[in-house]
Amino acid sequence: MTPQWTDEEWAAVWSRLAPRQTAVPVLAYLGTPPPVTVLCGSTRYVDVFNAQRQALTEAGHIVLSIEVVTTQSREADPQHSNPELKAALDELHRRKIDVAAAHHRAGLEGRVLVVSDATGYFGPSTRGEIDYARRVGVPVEFLVPAAAALDWSEGVR
Repeated sequence: MTPQWTDEEWAAVWSRLAPRQTAVPVLAYLGTPPPVTVLCGSTRYVDVFNAQRQALTEAGHIVLSIEVVTTQSREADPQHSNPELKAALDELHRRKIDVAAAHHRAGLEGRVLVVSDATGYFGPSTRGEIDYARRVGVPVEFLVPAAAALDWSEGVR
């Protein structure tokens, strides 16, 4: 069973391990590693996720994204019908953000790209990912620039 660590505990582990024991030795063998981009956003934009994943991969990025995409029907979507699975997937996505954070702390290009539509819709999971990325120091960019300018003071959009 995976230990249930807090976000801060995970960030502390990554900050100690990733730059020294993984990222830096790899630099000596491979030269400058490619950028790491983590895609975050609602699964309702799966087509946008796929287009971004393809474009960024073709541009030479390591892309970390959602890997479990199901229908948005609460009856058919295991993320919604199984709260434990949803929580585990959210936790796994924060670990992907930690990979970008380690890359960024090592002086390399690591970022989070938030996928949305023009309205800037984000659900609670995406908001949590944005907040987490900012707490661990990963640059957060928005696919739709207007979404970055939204008033976040009232919570989830």
